[in-house]
Amino acid sequence: MITATDGQNLGHCVSANPDISGVGIRLSIYGQVFFNVAFALISPPDATRSHPEHVILAASSRSLFLTGCALLICAFYQGSVQRLTVHHTLIVLNLNWIIYFSALLHIFTRLCQVIFRSSRIHRTPPRRLPSLGGSPAPSMGSPTEPAADVENLRSVWQFLLLPAIHLSALGSLGILLWTQVQSFGDQPECTPHTVLTVFGSSYSVLDETIRRGSMAIYWVVAIPLLNVLVTGVPVFMAVAVMALALWTAKRVTRRRLLSWDVFVRCSGITALSMLLVLFISNTELMIARGVHTSLVGAGEEQWTFGQTLALISCLVQMVEMVKALYTWRVDRGGGRLRR
Repeated sequence: MITATDGQNLGHCVSANPDISGVGIRLSIYGQVFFNVAFALISPPDATRSHPEHVILAASSRSLFLTGCALLICAFYQGSVQRLTVHHTLIVLNLNWIIYFSALLHIFTRLCQVIFRSSRIHRTPPRRLPSLGGSPAPSMGSPTEPAADVENLRSVWQFLLLPAIHLSALGSLGILLWTQVQSFGDQPECTPHTVLTVFGSSYSVLDETIRRGSMAIYWVVAIPLLNVLVTGVPVFMAVAVMALALWTAKRVTRRRLLSWDVFVRCSGITALSMLLVLFISNTELMIARGVHTSLVGAGEEQWTFGQTLALISCLVQMVEMVKALYTWRVDRGGGRLRR
């Protein structure tokens, strides 16, 4: 495997492209990612689909997907007119992976709520009315609840549609890059100096192992719906490992530590957060190395109108969502006081 060498001055081989990898674009994405993680943690496990935390998380996820789609459209356009370099294409791919895993938080929390709520309903015996000779009384586990769960499960599948489309576009761009990486886009003479950062280590994009591995990943990612299921495997593997650790701890201590629904939910959020930290770190290291080795020309950190607009839109949206949540909680508290 070819490992890139650090400290080599490359004389500004790649032209700057601040609309793709500028500070404003990255800050707007990272800000919404942090926002999603925070709301996934504070949203109650038994919240309904109309609960403010879920509504806000869904709106933030849709906003992230729109940002990701805008980046992908820009990348496809610049790639079609030979104005996109391999270095900036890798940054677009990484940023869209960050967007996807952040938006996956909403799907995961909704799925946990539907599954564990259904299991609680099936475990709860129906209440009986003594005055009617022990006949079953209507309860929360009666027909209305399964119907609600079916509706909730249907909503989860609806939430899967946008991530599947987004991943398919992401996979298509990845295939386009890795099938012709030596001659892809603008300034192909800079490609031998371009690196991909994986787990903190930098590898040449011309490395055959990296190319084949990336091709395999992006071919799978390009297949709708299957891409969501396959990319969710790392999360579920992490949850399974943590669940095994909890089961072992319960057997050793013989104590009730956490309920399974809370534990699985927190484990999934933790696993997704770790993936987000990994991709953000790799992206920032790749950008920093491009600047450090002078691979990228001057102007990469320049502020543009597009970056400013993205950052302002992100800040306005987050402020409005926090205000909506605060207003809802104040109104609910006032209603309780009046009662």
